[in-house]
Amino acid sequence: MMNNIYTAKKDDLQNIKSILKNASLPFEDIEHVLNGFLLLKVESVIIGTVCLEKHDSYGFLRSLAVISSKQKKGYGNILYDAVIEKARNENIYEIYLLTETADTFFHKKGFTEINRKDVPQPIRNTSEFSYLCPDSAICMKLEF
Repeated sequence: MMNNIYTAKKDDLQNIKSILKNASLPFEDIEHVLNGFLLLKVESVIIGTVCLEKHDSYGFLRSLAVISSKQKKGYGNILYDAVIEKARNENIYEIYLLTETADTFFHKKGFTEINRKDVPQPIRNTSEFSYLCPDSAICMKLEF
């Protein structure tokens, strides 16, 4: 089975929206951050997404999702590793995220919970941070 990770193109927009919508993740603004998306294809089908928005020297990790039929098979880890490599390649060593359901996954990856007010302004200005993600979402940070 061949895994293929690649940067999203405009043609992928509908697939990304569908995956995020099915995962109950925000998708309304993804056209504006499409260049930050990595997609995972297995047997020529897109099965997962992850996005790293770069804002100054900070990263905002979002949209980590795997289609339901392929969950619990390690694909989330593959996407996570790819996005961390992307961050390193872009000289990002501080990554922030918001989650309502995946805090355990991200704790295992070394993320720690922080207060939203401690997040740098460029990240707070993102659409997901400022209005798409609910205030109930857990805010997390990773430094490496």
